[in-house]
Amino acid sequence: MMPMMPPELILPAGYVSGNTLSDGATWNSASFSSLGATPGTYVWTWGSGAHADSFTLQIGAAAVPESSTWAMILLGFAGLGYAGWRSRRPQASDVVALGS
Repeated sequence: MMPMMPPELILPAGYVSGNTLSDGATWNSASFSSLGATPGTYVWTWGSGAHADSFTLQIGAAAVPESSTWAMILLGFAGLGYAGWRSRRPQASDVVALGS
């Protein structure tokens, strides 16, 4: 029986211990089920003391939109409101002079 190799974690060049790592992946023609994954948050931890570390995997969309998304939505609604107000406002060519 062959001895099991310890798991490896390959880090990007220039990585400094303690910094945050982030990544993403897109799988065409695949679903969570076909990949054997279910939506949720999974956390792995290893080490102890000052050398303890962890890895978090989040499968699925975040539940709360980012603040920049909210800002764009509000800006869009403000633009639609202004366009609607402007289209209902009488134009100079529509106003009839009373003294003529």
